Amino acid sequence: MSVARRLPVREKVLCALLVLSVSLGSIMNLGGVTTSQRALVLAVLLVGTILALPGGRLRTTFGRATAVCAFVACAAVSYLRFAAAPIAPIGARTMIGLALMLMIVTAFAFCALLAPADALTRQRRLLCALFSPVCFVALDLGLYIVGFSFPNSQSEIKEKNGSAQLLSLIGIHTSRVSDLPLSPGLNGTGEAAALALVICAVLAYRSRGRLRLVSLVGVPMSFTVILLTDSRGPLAYALLALIILTFLPRWARRTVAILPLLLPIAPAVILFVVGHLGSLSETLNRNPGNGSFATATGRSKIWSIVAQFLSHPHAEDLIGYGAYGQVRSGVGYQYAYLFSYAEHPVFNGVHNIALQTILDMGYIGLALFLIFLVVAVNSARVSYQRTDTPESAALLAALIALSLFGASEALPGLAGIDLLISAIVLACAAIRMPASARLRPTSADHALAPYRTTNAPRMSATPQTLARCLRRIGLA
Repeated sequence: MSVARRLPVREKVLCALLVLSVSLGSIMNLGGVTTSQRALVLAVLLVGTILALPGGRLRTTFGRATAVCAFVACAAVSYLRFAAAPIAPIGARTMIGLALMLMIVTAFAFCALLAPADALTRQRRLLCALFSPVCFVALDLGLYIVGFSFPNSQSEIKEKNGSAQLLSLIGIHTSRVSDLPLSPGLNGTGEAAALALVICAVLAYRSRGRLRLVSLVGVPMSFTVILLTDSRGPLAYALLALIILTFLPRWARRTVAILPLLLPIAPAVILFVVGHLGSLSETLNRNPGNGSFATATGRSKIWSIVAQFLSHPHAEDLIGYGAYGQVRSGVGYQYAYLFSYAEHPVFNGVHNIALQTILDMGYIGLALFLIFLVVAVNSARVSYQRTDTPESAALLAALIALSLFGASEALPGLAGIDLLISAIVLACAAIRMPASARLRPTSADHALAPYRTTNAPRMSATPQTLARCLRRIGLA
């Protein structure tokens, strides 16, 4: 009888930290968390990074690693620039902690996901990385059900609930849930739930055994959070990601890598689509006072203000204004009236990740961010085409969904730390070179192939074969 192999304590700790990476990172961005609690989170992540230090080389290419590290460094600098001249109610210590956390999580993901050599460890850690946003959504929903919440803080940005229109379709008329304990904003919560839905749906369809059962539990759980937060846009993007993964022809799969490049023009595409919905626009409108659905619930006003601001070149446009660039640049004050219900309306993002990135990190930061997404999506596509495993399919679908989320929200960006960590962790998993990858043969390799001993037919080393060979050469 075979005995199941027990995992070493070190491996158990690394897997647990991978699963909890998004949850731990999101705690750093909550206003009710104390400085000592943030320091404890950083210490835990740092210990995990030390435990994950590789004994050998990281199995990726220099270009892929550079794409991830360059973007993370630019994001961390953006946090530190805000910390150098903080704007109330967000303090300098919070931003410094977020910058440190971002770098530590990246180092931890690099070591934990790119170093393992054996296939079983690679698969286990990839699944842990995939379930990190799923675990975040499960913890968020579970803490909400039991009534737990962090102490209120002045830095929390309150939002107006509005009506939950998805629930109204099944006869439940209520407002959106906005007090989920691990989420400072509704939009980020909905997109995290949509990301978890994509991952669980792919794994539930393509995997077997206990993994399929766990994924089947994650699908209704994620959909419940989407309904509670009335996240219609993230749900549509999640369905679109699943459609792309399922129905895109094999010969056209290379095109998924260019999806992130469409983010700068996404506002125009969205306004064109919703503008042709006719009477359905008013039916889908959640807050009539803040613009119709045909104007993307007021987003068109924000986008036009930002576009007008960027149409007049500034020296800061190249490197941005630091985190929450809409505040320091003054753009946020021009559309703050749309969020009059919020305690700090100027801190609301511009609802497009490309425009938000320009304000935060400039055109240089936007280029690094788009390269980061393109490299991550393309690496996941290559891995999926070579391995065709449930894990590689879920990874590709998740990165496609993350690329789509930024079309109408400033996520995954600096304001949505949970999705930003999800993007970094999943990107680190994607840039790993597949085990089936081989160097491309050159023309010289083809020319010398007939003369190589590796191409000779295999001989069985049996006594009969050896005796036959000796007789042929006259030694027996």
